[in-house]
Amino acid sequence: MTFKWSSGEKPSGYNCIELIETLAPGSNKEKESFFCWNSEKATPGLKWSFAGPFDDMKCTKIFRQAEKSLKENYLCLPNDSPYNLAWSTTGPLEKKRMHRMGGGRR
Repeated sequence: MTFKWSSGEKPSGYNCIELIETLAPGSNKEKESFFCWNSEKATPGLKWSFAGPFDDMKCTKIFRQAEKSLKENYLCLPNDSPYNLAWSTTGPLEKKRMHRMGGGRR
């Protein structure tokens, strides 16, 4: 399956879930982006949470050192999903197919 991250708009040819982050405690400002998969493929059942993991799903914590207020973000998949997610803020993980999210250098 081909996954893609996008900031600001959904890419053509993809289905997406919205990743909404409240930027600071008590703030009503949000940062919006999308995590997407090829629209020709079945939905992988992804869910996003900015309030902790879902008990009935396998969830990966999404955390950026520079944004310490964003500590409870999770990207989740159904427990029976063939996919396993991993997150790294220090670059690619060995023997993992990585999808870059956000700006900055590769």
